[in-house]
Amino acid sequence: GLVVLGISTLSGAVSVGDTISLGDHDRLRFGAGNDLQIYHDGSNSIIKDNGTGKLILDTDGASIEFQKQGLETIATFNSDGAVDLYHNNSKKFETSSAGVEVTGKLTFANDGLANGSIDLGADADLNLYHDNSDAYIDNNTGDFYIRNSGSNPNQIYISGKGGENGIIVN
Repeated sequence: GLVVLGISTLSGAVSVGDTISLGDHDRLRFGAGNDLQIYHDGSNSIIKDNGTGKLILDTDGASIEFQKQGLETIATFNSDGAVDLYHNNSKKFETSSAGVEVTGKLTFANDGLANGSIDLGADADLNLYHDNSDAYIDNNTGDFYIRNSGSNPNQIYISGKGGENGIIVN
């Protein structure tokens, strides 16, 4: 076998049997300025791009899947552009050509009104939120419409309590 000690240069094609063994902190370096590095720092396995461009995983049409020890799917990047995110091996968020789908509860952190809100419009003009006591829909710009656009003469019911109609709009 070939043993290389110190700093050496190999040129041309290099063929390796089945294993390249490196110690902790030893790095595989690619590019004239060591632009890409692959190594283990004693605790973490790292693929490092030094900011010279994009880090691209090119699969020729196959999906890319991130797994925890090959047992639990974390994320899948599908060849048609769809992305799936998982929690505890259960899909919770997926993208498609139609938009996104969330499986389970959608929670907003304290980034808007009260204890989190759904804010719509260019300047968060419409807010939907709960303040741990009451629920609110706030319109901050223009008129506020509640419409039933069905083709049948459907009604809109506003109930103060389940089973009791407070307002019926025909």
